[in-house]
Amino acid sequence: MGVLEERKLIAREKRNSTITAYYGPTEKLREDLDVTDIRQRIRTFSQTTSDEVTVALDLLSTIKDIVVVVHGAIGCCAAMIGYQYRNNRQLSTKETENNSFSWYSTNLNERDTIMGGDEKLRTVVEQAYHDHKPGAIFVVGTSVVAINNDDMTSIILELQEELEIPIILINTDGFKSKAGINGSDIVLHGIGKYLISNPQNETKQKDIANQEDTITQQNIVEEQYHKVQQKVTAQENIQINIISTSLNHQTKKELHHVFDKLELGANIIPRYATIDEIQTANKSVASIALNNEEAEVLLQGLEDRGIPSIKAQAPIGTKAISKWFNKLGKHLGIREQVEAFIQEEEKKVQSYIAKQPLKGERVYIDLPASLAASTVELVEELGGEVVGITIPFVDEGNKENLRSWKKEIYVQVGDSQLFELPNIFAKNKVTYYISEQAKGGFVVKQGLIPIPIGNKNIFFYQGIKNFIECFHRAKRSVSYTRHISNDSEKLYSDSWTKKSTNWYIKQEVK
Repeated sequence: MGVLEERKLIAREKRNSTITAYYGPTEKLREDLDVTDIRQRIRTFSQTTSDEVTVALDLLSTIKDIVVVVHGAIGCCAAMIGYQYRNNRQLSTKETENNSFSWYSTNLNERDTIMGGDEKLRTVVEQAYHDHKPGAIFVVGTSVVAINNDDMTSIILELQEELEIPIILINTDGFKSKAGINGSDIVLHGIGKYLISNPQNETKQKDIANQEDTITQQNIVEEQYHKVQQKVTAQENIQINIISTSLNHQTKKELHHVFDKLELGANIIPRYATIDEIQTANKSVASIALNNEEAEVLLQGLEDRGIPSIKAQAPIGTKAISKWFNKLGKHLGIREQVEAFIQEEEKKVQSYIAKQPLKGERVYIDLPASLAASTVELVEELGGEVVGITIPFVDEGNKENLRSWKKEIYVQVGDSQLFELPNIFAKNKVTYYISEQAKGGFVVKQGLIPIPIGNKNIFFYQGIKNFIECFHRAKRSVSYTRHISNDSEKLYSDSWTKKSTNWYIKQEVK
């Protein structure tokens, strides 16, 4: 059974042996992932972290033409306001109008948590439909509903038949997984299962009509490949799915620019996509991701349906970019065209790299593992030294990434566990701190220069230039950073910074 045919998606820990708590050398972490029974650890003390509900809401807030119904207490919707502000503040007025979305809450009260909120859910979904006539409605579960055990599935099936639009249950509860990314996995599963039709069904129907045997998975993949070659030969438009749950608008713009140069169509889903764009994913000849670990559910699901997936390292830095495009070119049979493109673009950035802007600088990276692997290569390519890495989680899919890191580099695995960072910094001399999220105030007080890249494009060749520019800007604030750090009171005591960093990380007892 394919992943999209499963009724519910299995949580990350069971599906991929995901680890969310660790601190130690890379070599030891590799050993942990190589054993059959993964050595799980827990934090006996933990700061607030992203859960699957908030991550699911973040992704859904960027999809156009939909309505989101949050089935729970009104407080469960608070995150939506922040995400809407964050997603829209980077847009022009025109883009903001096109990017607007609507969300509702069933506003469950104390009585509803005991007696059930089925009727409230039915009423709110009907109201959302009549107010907006959306392309789809997503119903997001919360911890309240997981406790009172509302039968959301039955209600949604009834309403879907009545309203005749896709109504998709995002069965999150906030405690199914310790990895927040499990929330976006569930959204991808819902999108693939209910919005993207299976192209194999059409093929099978043709086979039945022709009284032929059912096509095997291998034959379907081979047929897809031959179709690609025919389109290339006929110089027809070739569409590629680019799957991402976290890209920003700058990266999306650069993706279209790059694919236009290669005369390829980029169908970027699901972040900032319309329902129509998501539904045309089954017309693409292949799928590829910027970050494999966040896209694996949809990549695998589409591959099960005969749309091949191309697995490649995140295209950050010349080495990884070259590998990414070469894998794409090999699959499409346009190697010469891709190699010419790579040579042309590399010439434009060689002068920037040759200056070695990070020579002698000690850098700390706080990014998802797939992005961190490529960023380590880029930092070293620019002359810098990576002295530590923080990743929110790690699983079996990251084994190759870990092999590329020096075995003596220490890795912190944990999402938003800021209290451990001062301890790490006290034991390592660090100058720059690279992260997706803005943690400027906290990092500056530790004496480091923050470089937030969450709203910047660091992918592809333009991304290299942007990355270097970020460092040039940061260098101008060295004196300011020193002033703030010297003038700030210590946030953490000496007794904590002298302790072992993994003081609160213990082996899980089963």
